[in-house]
Amino acid sequence: MGKLTLHYFDFPGRAEPARLMLTLSGVEFTDKRFTYAEWPDIQPSMPFHQVPVLELSDGRILAQMAAIDRYCASLTGMLPADALTLAQVEQGYFFMNDIWEPIATAMTANRNPEASEEDKAKAWQQLLQPEGLFKQRLGLLDRWLVSCFNRCRLLITACGCCVRFMHAAE
Repeated sequence: MGKLTLHYFDFPGRAEPARLMLTLSGVEFTDKRFTYAEWPDIQPSMPFHQVPVLELSDGRILAQMAAIDRYCASLTGMLPADALTLAQVEQGYFFMNDIWEPIATAMTANRNPEASEEDKAKAWQQLLQPEGLFKQRLGLLDRWLVSCFNRCRLLITACGCCVRFMHAAE
């Protein structure tokens, strides 16, 4: 297999599950990171004008985090073969996107050069409200993880706000 190139900003974010899977499995890849200042020049060359993007050794491009993560999971042997186990893993994976939504709102405000420091602080305060959507979703995730450990025998590895699921060996 030729070398892969993963394109994303110079922080973990949505590329981190792919980075972790490739790194932990020993798959050689180029981790092409860029800054927000460089993004306007790079953006037009990306499918859907978004990242992450995974460039395959033959030049083909995969866009969208879920497609990239599923490809990397399959490539590295981390994709469960059992249909039910795969569905259980994917429900957790896709719920992480629901958890990410309110975080992304705060991060977008934080990166906006036109936003005042007060606006940035308000965005983070809103994210961390005790009864807010983010905390509610974390509670739902917590309950789901407990039930998975008891029922599904899934091994969950967490890194910040990204969660990677691997089928636990019997």
